[in-house]
Amino acid sequence: MPKKLRKLFLFVLTVIFVVVGAYLFLTASGLVVNWKNWPHLSITKTGDIALKFSPAEAQIKINQKPYHVNRGLFPGDILISKLTPGDYQIEIVKEGYQSWQKTLKVKPAEVTSATHIRLFTSSPSWQSPLSEKIKDFWLTGEGLVYQTKKDELKFNQFYLKGNKVILSSSQSKLIITADTFDNYFLTNLEKPATAINFNELFTSLREQLKSADSSLIKKTYFHPFSPTKIIIATTNAFYALDVEKIKLEFLTRAAQFKTASISSSELFFINKKGDLNIFNLVLKTADIKALHLQNISFLKIAPDGTEIGFLTSEGEFLIFNRLNNELKSLTKEIKDFYFSPEGKRVFLISLNNKTFIFYLDNYETDNYKNSAGDILTIDFLQEQTFGQFNWLSDYPNNFLILADNKLIVSETDPRPPLNWQVLESGVKKYSFADGKIYLLKEEGKFLQGNEIFF
Repeated sequence: MPKKLRKLFLFVLTVIFVVVGAYLFLTASGLVVNWKNWPHLSITKTGDIALKFSPAEAQIKINQKPYHVNRGLFPGDILISKLTPGDYQIEIVKEGYQSWQKTLKVKPAEVTSATHIRLFTSSPSWQSPLSEKIKDFWLTGEGLVYQTKKDELKFNQFYLKGNKVILSSSQSKLIITADTFDNYFLTNLEKPATAINFNELFTSLREQLKSADSSLIKKTYFHPFSPTKIIIATTNAFYALDVEKIKLEFLTRAAQFKTASISSSELFFINKKGDLNIFNLVLKTADIKALHLQNISFLKIAPDGTEIGFLTSEGEFLIFNRLNNELKSLTKEIKDFYFSPEGKRVFLISLNNKTFIFYLDNYETDNYKNSAGDILTIDFLQEQTFGQFNWLSDYPNNFLILADNKLIVSETDPRPPLNWQVLESGVKKYSFADGKIYLLKEEGKFLQGNEIFF
């Protein structure tokens, strides 16, 4: 080999060695040459993307190209490392499921995360366990109770007394029904052929207490931690009835109370003066907050019990914070509201059928942070007729809503795009329990979802 050629060859090898060595050194140091601003090159630290999704077998696409990873012990937890800072189009896909898409911004020396990704089946499988069409249904701890087209109440092969349901729960074997004359009937669904006249039982037990209260039953509630007890509200007082011991307990007076709600351990109600009454069902103690509220339509309690939401008949939404004893008016023209599972957010439906999420407290997850007072408008849910709403407690960044008779599931991650999906159309009513959805279609057909969320 000529001497000049050997020198050239050695020079080329040296250059390659220096360039490759420099590249390996930069890579090992978490640095990269940023070509995105060509011709203005720069050396910057790389960033990572952390993903957690379900189903765990779903595949990843980055900027529309498949990304292959070695799945370890936790296949749904993925760390994509050493990425050049910038925007990345992330897509999680699985056959038979609607894909999840999000634009994630990678920053130098930071991990951008999306750890609440939930794929839902694109074509939910529905079963029709009833041969007849129905008017309404209720889930109980013992199974399905439904109202026939003839206004009869059926449970398995049994007909229950009454033609409407007053109180039921998917966690309870007890149900209270009523007839057209407002006679209440209590049935233990373990023995559905036997019903007790609830009005007569309550009146008889109340007389044994020698109570001065003679007003009629106004509302009933399940006791929050005693499954054999039912809380009864009359116009003037609250009682607890133990249906197994057939024993009535006086709880507290409530002269002409306006509205009430029960948390995991407390009873809340507004009296005729507009003051908030709080009765502790464990300690049997009472407290009164002189709020002087007027025209309250209803109240709801945040899951931790520290905040109480009120809605007036004019649509004003107020929050009372028990920790600082402060009452605030947050917004007006509201039709309904729903506290999130952690109590830091509230989903609002306005009188003109717009929806948004109001942040009651600072809320941070997956690299996005909202401050108290921030508002997230749900753009695809505007000017529709809304029915039921549920936060999904197991998936707190997802919710179910009935809009224009469409059952919709949506996320709340504000980073675009917002992922949402119509699960079924023509829906009159739904219930969600144990990962399954139960539907009543507008034409009266009852459907049961086959574990839609898994």
